Amino acid sequence: MVIVGKNWIVSKKFDLSKELGQEAWIIMREPNNHTRAIMYDAQNAEQKTKMAEILDIYQALLPGLVIDHNFYNENQEKLDAKGLIDAIFEKEDLTVALLNQFREWISQPFQRDGQASDSKPM
Repeated sequence: MVIVGKNWIVSKKFDLSKELGQEAWIIMREPNNHTRAIMYDAQNAEQKTKMAEILDIYQALLPGLVIDHNFYNENQEKLDAKGLIDAIFEKEDLTVALLNQFREWISQPFQRDGQASDSKPM
């Protein structure tokens, strides 16, 4: 296999249009093994871990996964990844919508469009 750029990375577009009442989306890449392990541990420790700690974990890790989005500040400047995730985490409904979509995606085997997989989720 010839690796050109990051052609092995799978990404997904998450739609937050319903929550915001206008077109709003974020494209995120699959987490690497270390990030996925941290998220997996957080998901499985939810009954023992305070929700604030879990949100802190996701808020710290998600900016590193953002590839693109259509969120801008009041000066029509595109938000950086950290600013985007921080803004989403200011609103409970956006946070819940994004985390639900993201967690559903990472609990499944990563595959490109049209690609079948026999893999089991972590």
